[in-house]
Amino acid sequence: MADPQEPSGQGHFPPPYSLCADDDLTLDSSIVEADGRVNINLESKIAQTLAQIIESQQEDLQNPPSDYDETEKSEDDDVECPFRLNIVVQIVGSRGDVQLFIALGVALKRYGHRVRIATHDTFADFVRESELEFRVIWRS
Repeated sequence: MADPQEPSGQGHFPPPYSLCADDDLTLDSSIVEADGRVNINLESKIAQTLAQIIESQQEDLQNPPSDYDETEKSEDDDVECPFRLNIVVQIVGSRGDVQLFIALGVALKRYGHRVRIATHDTFADFVRESELEFRVIWRS
């Protein structure tokens, strides 16, 4: 077995990083001083390019898209789906785990799908009270 501390060239370590930048774009953009300060040349090519990008985005801020408006559907409205699925959700877990999938199952059933919840028999009544089909996967 290969030593995990030694690169084997077989995907154990990512390739080394290297600078990937256009020298014409970044050459005169900034200078790092000995005391750690960074002097940025706002007249550099990269600064002007970034300024153009920011300027083009200002239009989005000044003219935002219209609000999304959808007529609210009530819980009682039947929603039709162009196809119907037979769905079985198998859950091994606590009541909280089952409860999440019951909510999903109820929503799917509203779209006309057949939904069965397969879980421990402890949750049989809980599933059936939600008007979903129940299948047992383990008897306690």
